[in-house]
Formats: sequence, C-alpha cells, structure tokens
Amino acid sequence: MKLKARRKVVNARFDQHNRGGSKNVDENMIVLRMRIKELEAGKSEPSSNWMGWEKKYFAHYNEDVCEVIGLLQMYLMETRPALALGMLALLCLSVPFSTYVLVLHIMEMAKFILHVN
Repeated sequence: MKLKARRKVVNARFDQHNRGGSKNVDENMIVLRMRIKELEAGKSEPSSNWMGWEKKYFAHYNEDVCEVIGLLQMYLMETRPALALGMLALLCLSVPFSTYVLVLHIMEMAKFILHVN
C-alpha cells in the first residue's frame, strides 16, 4: 500500500468586514509589540541636556530591565515560598512605615519653623 503525500496551502487573511479595520492578524503578538518598541526607540534620540551615562544606557534600557526582572524571577523561583512571601510582606510593611516616619519628621520641622517665627 503506497501512501500519497499531499500538500495543503493555508492562506490566513484578516477579515476586514467582521473586525472593522485593516489591522494585521499579528498585531497583538508580543514579538510584534517588542519590534515596534525597538523601532520607536531607534527613532527617538536622547535629549541634549542628558548626562553622559543616561545617553549611554538609553538604547539598552528595556533590555536591562528585562534582565533584572528575569534574574529576580529566577532567584524567587529558587527560594522557599515562605521566604519569598516574608520578603514581600517586609517590603509591603516597610514602605508605609518609612512614609509615616518621613511625614512625622516633616511635621516636626514645620512646627519648629512656625514656632520660631
């Protein structure tokens, strides 16, 4: 018994009538969005009043952020869940506390300034 190989060609086209526009099918894909951001970043140039280090890292900012988030994710995946939740709780509690202390010091300085005059 000899099987015959068949070749099918599929042509995927965007239906303009049902979707109401002439957008491509791949518009919502993350790869396409990343390429669009890369093209937009390539067109924009750093401002002339920026410092040298800002101009140096401007082009690679998104890559650096993605790398740091990836390292953080890898670190958290390797730790125990209780430790990760404990670090998250510590961070969530320390921010309001430090804000409270900052506001308290500002109020004390305002009292001192208003009392002296």
